[in-house]
Amino acid sequence: MKFSKYLPEFGWNPIILTVDPDQGSYPQRDESLLKEVRDEVEVFRTHSFEPLQLYAKAVGKERVPYGGFSNQKSNSSFSRFIRGNFFIPDARRGWNRYAIAKAKEIISTRDIDCVVTTGPPQSTHLIGLDLKRDLGIKWGIDLRDPWTDIYYNEKMLRTPWAEKRDAKLEKQTLEEADFCITVSKGFAELFNRKVEREYHIVTNGFDEQDLVEVKLNNSRESNKLVISYTGTISDIYEPDVFFEALASYRSPFELRIAGSVSEGIKKKIDGYGISGSVNYLGYLTHANALKEMSNADLLLLISPMVKNSHGIIPGKLFEYLATGRPILAVVEDDQSDVAEILRETKSGVFFSRKDTSELSDFLEKSAGDFGFGPNLEAIKKYNRKTLTEKLASLIP
Repeated sequence: MKFSKYLPEFGWNPIILTVDPDQGSYPQRDESLLKEVRDEVEVFRTHSFEPLQLYAKAVGKERVPYGGFSNQKSNSSFSRFIRGNFFIPDARRGWNRYAIAKAKEIISTRDIDCVVTTGPPQSTHLIGLDLKRDLGIKWGIDLRDPWTDIYYNEKMLRTPWAEKRDAKLEKQTLEEADFCITVSKGFAELFNRKVEREYHIVTNGFDEQDLVEVKLNNSRESNKLVISYTGTISDIYEPDVFFEALASYRSPFELRIAGSVSEGIKKKIDGYGISGSVNYLGYLTHANALKEMSNADLLLLISPMVKNSHGIIPGKLFEYLATGRPILAVVEDDQSDVAEILRETKSGVFFSRKDTSELSDFLEKSAGDFGFGPNLEAIKKYNRKTLTEKLASLIP
C-alpha cells in the first residue's frame, strides 16, 4: 500500500491486482486505510477460492487463524495435516488461477514493464513465476517472511513429499525472479543459503504523513508509568521476563495492550499478579494505534521465540521509532536485527529472556525518565518514501 502511494514520485505508475475483499477469509480489516490509496491508482480485484472461506462461514471470520495462531485455543491434528499437505505452499493458492488470468489481461492492455509479487502468502509468488515463464516479463519478488522456514510449518504435520514440493517451489521462485527483496539482513542470509544471489533489503518503515495528525502527549500522567504494546501477542512470544520485571516494579504503572492477546498470555498476566494494571484495548485502527504509541511513556516490543527470529523485525518498530518514544525490546540476543536497529538509532534498550534482574533494574532506576536521545538521521532512512525510492531503483 505504501509503495503504491509513493512510487509515482519516482517515475513508476503502480497498478494493483488483489483479491475481492468479499472473497477473502481475512478476519481483520481496517477500512480507514483505503484513504491511503491514491485516486489515480488503478486497483483490480478478482474472485478467489479459499478453503478458509468455508471454515469462516461455519465458525465465523473472527476464528480464522492469524497472527501466529494467537486467536486459536486449539487446532486439530487433522485440520493441520490437511492444511500442510494439500495446500502447498499455503491455503491462499486458490486465488492464483483468477489472478493469473486477470494479470495477463492487464499486461495485454496496459504498458506493463514489470510485475512485483509480495508475500506471504508465498503462493502469490507463483503467480509471478507463471507470468515470467509465459510472457517473459520482468518480475521481482518481495519476501516479507521466510518461506519453507516459517515457524508455523512445524505445526502442519507435513509429509516428506510436501516438504520437498514446497522447497522446490521456493527454489524455483528464488532462482527465476529478476530481483529479490526481503525485509531484514537475517532473512536475506536465510534465503541466500537456499539460492545464492543478491537479496536487496527494503525494510518496513513509517510514513511521516500518518503522524501529522497525531498529537504527542509530552506530559506524563502523575507518577504512573504508561507502557504500550501494539499488535499480536501469542504464546510463542514468551514475555515472562518482562512480566516478572513488572511484578517487582514498586511504582504505579499501566500496561496497555492494543491487539490480539492469546488466552495463554492472559493467564500468565494473572499468574504474575499484574492483571489489575493491564488494560486490554482490543483491535485498533491504524490511526488509533499510532495515537496509542505516541501517548505512551515507554513502548514495548517483544520478538517471538521462533526459528529464525534473528531476522524478524516487527513492522511496529518503525512507527515506534517515528514517535520518538523510548523503546524497550525483548529479543533473542544482541545480534538480532531489532537490537542492531535500536543501537543504530539510539532509540531504546533491549534485553534477552535471561536478563530478568537487568530489566528490573532498568525500570526501577529510570523511574519513567529514560533519557534517550534518538539519532534522527538514522531514523530517517526508515521513512516509507525513502524506502520506496530504493524499491524504484531496483525495478528494471
